[in-house]
Amino acid sequence: EAPMLARGDWEEAFAAHPEIGNQRFMEKKTEELRTLHAQFSSGEARAAMGNVAVEQPEVFEEFARLNAAYGEKFGRVFLICVTGRTADEMLESLRRRLQETPEAEYETAKEQERMITHLRIDKLLQAKL
Repeated sequence: EAPMLARGDWEEAFAAHPEIGNQRFMEKKTEELRTLHAQFSSGEARAAMGNVAVEQPEVFEEFARLNAAYGEKFGRVFLICVTGRTADEMLESLRRRLQETPEAEYETAKEQERMITHLRIDKLLQAKL
């Protein structure tokens, strides 16, 4: 926990993230997964590629609709640690979190930011080893 961070600090961190599920984000993830495919065994790559439903336009439409509702209600992008989650799991989380109070959702977003930050630090440390 980072008790010294003010709400404005958290909001600034949240704002640095892309909107989950928009087509540009999904295309970038697909390209990253193609790179993974070249680096890892086909089984691992297939498992990773299962997390992004790029060929389903209805998925983009649903993310767009729910992201707009989320932004209207909470005033920021929906933040979720995507690692290990399918598009359906992220959509379900977005639907569920839209029902939260602003304060409860703020706490959830903080936890997601912590998870993302920890994963990024781990990746950096692994790259340095």
